[in-house]
Amino acid sequence: MFKSAATDRKQSRSSEVENNPYRAMEQSHALKGLLKPFKGKGDYEALVATARALREEIYKLMSNLENRVNRPPYSLLNLTMRIQRQKGGENKYLRWRTKRLDCMGQKYWLDVINDPATPIELLPALHEFERERIALNMQFVELSHVVREAESCMRKFEEADEAIKAAMEINRKKGRMKIPAATLPSSSGLISVHCVARKVSKTISAFLNRLSLNAPRNWVTKRGANRRCLRRPNCPLMKDCP
Repeated sequence: MFKSAATDRKQSRSSEVENNPYRAMEQSHALKGLLKPFKGKGDYEALVATARALREEIYKLMSNLENRVNRPPYSLLNLTMRIQRQKGGENKYLRWRTKRLDCMGQKYWLDVINDPATPIELLPALHEFERERIALNMQFVELSHVVREAESCMRKFEEADEAIKAAMEINRKKGRMKIPAATLPSSSGLISVHCVARKVSKTISAFLNRLSLNAPRNWVTKRGANRRCLRRPNCPLMKDCP
């Protein structure tokens, strides 16, 4: 029985290579609309429709794999495969389960392939089943993520359109200026900055020159022709002398 299963597996592999299920999806659908500028709501709707169609094709492949695993001679093993729906979401996963359906996980697939009672002729097929399961789960989840993000962005796109329409309507009623106010060029801005800096320095100098009359002698600015006289104790030149 196991020898005939091995020959059937070889024939099924050759037929799957000739009739590649992914080839039909590549020709009929593609996510070419993902990496491009989105100009309107129609671009998001097209992306959602394409992702949903691809996800349906992936689900058919998942169902096909489930049926192959649950047929003899693999159904004689203490292992089965089921499609599990995520609670509160659209994601679906292929899960390994025991025959009594009381346990679930890759651990039980490992137990079967490491069991000495498992015929060695079935190990390559079990390995191929696990590889397909991992890839199909990833593809289904990623397509579901594209659908959710595209729908979310489509709602945000509509909200942005409504917000700009409301703002334009308010501006039209209030008569707001349609052109920006005239601005000075950058060179005049530099001139104004220098003027402001000069004014600030003059203000500080005036403040220092008008300190309290009761301030100590060293705090009063020297005035007159003798302000640099070396005989004066507060002459600024005397500070530099040793």
